[in-house]
Amino acid sequence: MLNEALEEFNIALELDTSDPEIYSYLESVYFSMKDFDSAVAASKKAIEIDPQFKIGHLNLGYIYIEQGKFDKAIEEFEIAIGIDPKYAEAYSGIGTIYCMKKMFDEAITVLKKSIEINPTLPDAHNNLGLAYWNKGLKEKAMREVTIYKGLIGAQ
Repeated sequence: MLNEALEEFNIALELDTSDPEIYSYLESVYFSMKDFDSAVAASKKAIEIDPQFKIGHLNLGYIYIEQGKFDKAIEEFEIAIGIDPKYAEAYSGIGTIYCMKKMFDEAITVLKKSIEINPTLPDAHNNLGLAYWNKGLKEKAMREVTIYKGLIGAQ
C-alpha cells in the first residue's frame, strides 16, 4: 500500500514539481516506511519551493525527533511558529521534545500554550499529562489523559 502511494506521488511530481504539498505527502509516505533520509529530502524540497510552508517545517521537525536530532527539530518547530504564531502542532512538537528530555516544567509551559490555541490536539494533552505525572501532579495528569482518551475516541 505504501509503495502504491509512493508511485502515485511520484506520478504527481512528473506533472507538477512546484507544489510543496506533493512533497509533503511524499514525506509522509517515506516517514511511514521509516526511510527518514528520503523523508528529510522531500520535506526540504517542499521548504525550498515555499519557505513559508509551515507543514514542511513541522514534518521536518518530527523526522528529526525520530532521528534523535532534538535541537534541529526545535529549530524547525520554531520556524513554523514564526510563520504562524498560532500553530498549535509546532508548540506540541516542542513539548514532546521537552518531555523526552525530562524538561517537564518547560514542557508544561509550551504544551499549555498548544492547548490554549487548539484544545482538541490529542498529543498535546497526552504529553501534558506525562509532564504533570512526572512532576507529581497526579490529578492534573489524570485529567489530561482523560481528555486525550476522549479526543482519540472521537476521531
